[in-house]
Amino acid sequence: MITNRRTCRAARAFIGVAALSLITASAAPNAWAQAQEAASSTGCGPGGAFEALASFGPFNEFNYPAYYVDQNGLALDLCDETIADDPLCGNPLFGDPLGGGLPFDAPPDIASGNFWAETFYFLATTDIAFAGGDALIVLAVEGVWDNATEAIIDGDQLVFSRIRHRISLPNLPSSAGTYTVTHPFGVDVFEVTEADLALTGGSRVINFTDDCLHGVVNGAITPTCSVTLGDQFTNIIDPTRSRISHYLTWDVNAPPGYIGNPAIPHAVTGSPCGTNVFRVEGPGIPGGVAETTLFSLQGRHSAVCGDGAIDAAAGETCDDGNTVGGDCCSTTCMIEGTDAATCDDGSACTVDTCDSVTGCANTPVSCDDGVGCTVDGCDATVGCTNAPDDGAGNDGTSCTFDTCDVIAGCINSPTFCNDGNACTADSCDAVAGCSSVLISCNDGNACTIDSCSVATGCSNFPIPCAPGSVCNAGTGVCETADLVCIAAGSNGSAVYSGSMTSGPEFAGGLDADAARDSLMPTMAFASDGTSAFQPGSGDQVAYSVAFPAGPGWYAWARSYYPGGPLNDANSFYLRIDGTAAQKLGNNKGFWKTFHWDGDGNVENGPTAGLFVGSLAPGFHSVVVEKREVKPIAPRLDVFCFNHNPTVAPTDAQACEAIGGVCGAGAGSGPPPTTTTTAGGGPTTTVTSTTMAPVGDMVCFAANSGAMTGAMTTSLTYTGGADADPLKDSLSAPVLFPDTNASAFQGGSNDTATYAFSLPDAGPWRMWGRFYYPGAPTNSANSFMVRVDGGSRARFGNNQGYFRKWHWDGDGAETGPVTGMAISAGAGHHTLVVEKREVNPIAPRLDVICFTKDAVTPPSDAAARSAAGLP
Repeated sequence: MITNRRTCRAARAFIGVAALSLITASAAPNAWAQAQEAASSTGCGPGGAFEALASFGPFNEFNYPAYYVDQNGLALDLCDETIADDPLCGNPLFGDPLGGGLPFDAPPDIASGNFWAETFYFLATTDIAFAGGDALIVLAVEGVWDNATEAIIDGDQLVFSRIRHRISLPNLPSSAGTYTVTHPFGVDVFEVTEADLALTGGSRVINFTDDCLHGVVNGAITPTCSVTLGDQFTNIIDPTRSRISHYLTWDVNAPPGYIGNPAIPHAVTGSPCGTNVFRVEGPGIPGGVAETTLFSLQGRHSAVCGDGAIDAAAGETCDDGNTVGGDCCSTTCMIEGTDAATCDDGSACTVDTCDSVTGCANTPVSCDDGVGCTVDGCDATVGCTNAPDDGAGNDGTSCTFDTCDVIAGCINSPTFCNDGNACTADSCDAVAGCSSVLISCNDGNACTIDSCSVATGCSNFPIPCAPGSVCNAGTGVCETADLVCIAAGSNGSAVYSGSMTSGPEFAGGLDADAARDSLMPTMAFASDGTSAFQPGSGDQVAYSVAFPAGPGWYAWARSYYPGGPLNDANSFYLRIDGTAAQKLGNNKGFWKTFHWDGDGNVENGPTAGLFVGSLAPGFHSVVVEKREVKPIAPRLDVFCFNHNPTVAPTDAQACEAIGGVCGAGAGSGPPPTTTTTAGGGPTTTVTSTTMAPVGDMVCFAANSGAMTGAMTTSLTYTGGADADPLKDSLSAPVLFPDTNASAFQGGSNDTATYAFSLPDAGPWRMWGRFYYPGAPTNSANSFMVRVDGGSRARFGNNQGYFRKWHWDGDGAETGPVTGMAISAGAGHHTLVVEKREVNPIAPRLDVICFTKDAVTPPSDAAARSAAGLP
């Protein structure tokens, strides 16, 4: 549907019975569709441009312009009388049965509100009837009241022009299509769809109004003329707001002083387009076209000369407020005489002359200073002005700074686009202006760390490699030609599962120094004797190892068997990329000493490397598994891969490859690492401590809680699996004695209560620093906790960390540790820690922390600082 612009206003002044009936004819409710926009509109100016009236005169007694002058110099005044006073240019009387009359039975008066809602300077209407429809056009220059209720309020006077088409069509699908309306002031084209016809039933399916009160912006009616916009009278002479530029008149025999008689349709002249016709063309009109040349016209000539306002559009060269000659302004408002003084207009911007032929001339002085970027103007008092205009010197490019010099003229200085950042490439585009694009510091070498400094620009620092190794430029991995080694107990890239340990402690006492001659901290699987190991089910450690290009690889393990041949396990299983398990170690000639071994099928005689195949360059999965259940577990501190089936690496070679602190007595090894990347040769080991940002970590010592029941913080405990439960503790731990008297009932006793505060809403995760001194079958390894009296949750429990202090959280038994999610916002909270189970040996808890990281536990250093521990 051609959508509605604005509902039709009530009937205006008397404009002839035929025309009035067409303007006020009703349609079915909600059946009018008023065109918001024509598909296209053209005017009568060059190239189809729109044109407007030329000028308007001084204000009359009703504070409307007394007249408007068209482009031919014809002036029409406001029809501001009753029809009784002027039958050809009058308005309805009080009580007119057709409506639109004066509000009161008294003469027109603005102050009392007794005036018409609409009055006209010019009005032309006509209509066409055809089978199944009709068409109406209204052309008007009219005065109204610019307020919501159209109240008669002095100061709200507004004048605008209007072109209106109302066309009804047969309600048939064949009526859909393009309609061209030709009229005296141009051509308007509309598109009618079947949906429009269905919605309106064909009644006024085209209902178009073009005036400045019906302007549309983004689909909403937005007037472009109003009192508040300050253009209540000038919009009529603005071609962007008006399309009426010439008044129509009868072609012959118009009543003297009038353009026509509104009661008599008549042929007209005056169209600036030469189209003194109303024609509609389209598929819904029989024969495709309907037209008429007869219009009803209303308009009265205005006396322009003698009103004191010079109206050049009306042909005046002077107007001294009278029609008396001899004062250099004739009775027809033309210059007369030759005395220049009589033509002085009082302006310093004109040269005043009076010619007997042409009359007074007030010729503008030339203020052109010859500088292209100055604004040359003239002030009536001081004369010429030449102000510099930087905008006038715009050369059309955003890459120059444009200024105007009153002597030199335009100056276009190049724009300096340097943003002061050495990490950007600065350039200038003529349209977009300055731009700064980040440069790439990638030197194409994987063996450099590429970075950029705002001050100095790109830098490419070489990746450090251990002595005797070089970096592979393609992979960025430090490699030796024939050796790849891993520190088995480094806690770096290893992923522990099952019940293995990396500490030097072990069950039994056959050897007083389990780590004797170790290169690095050892890794072992606890020999708990609980069940036979099934390969792949658990008790394993996984590594990600980068291999360089090379021929087939052989695995070697530097292991330690602390027992004897009959009561000690002496081998492991090895898997590469998920392949079948192969026996690693097993040579029975090396008890109670660290030694190199490989192929587990060789139990006696010279050791041999375990062939693992030809591996493609890049990272591979290496898994070491527990192989058998024996009272005492074997240890493994380093394993390597080389290309030699019979010659194992030397300790010195292996130590250099892993970047360790090597030699006898080095069992404590280097500091714990956060990242271990195994390359094709030496391992690159990075040690770092990350402190939590202020506000992102809350920690306290567990022994600061309010103790209840039989809980204690003393060093004594039941059981003797470990002689030093406080080894590496941050503070004195809290524990619950294992009396075996009764199973614990949550909340009944044996609890520690804490008060703590959180700085914001989080989300927060809770971490505890635990120690389980026993083995999985005889030691408790978790607590129960409640936050703010909520539900109990299991705290701790990861079974991969017996006999070592470690961080744990959410109660998962296997896999990577994760923080326990809690529901606690900013402010004060309570935490209750409870005993969970009865076992011979109790767990320890020394520090509790809250962070916003679900997967990375606090570092010991950060927790110590946050808890205020020494």
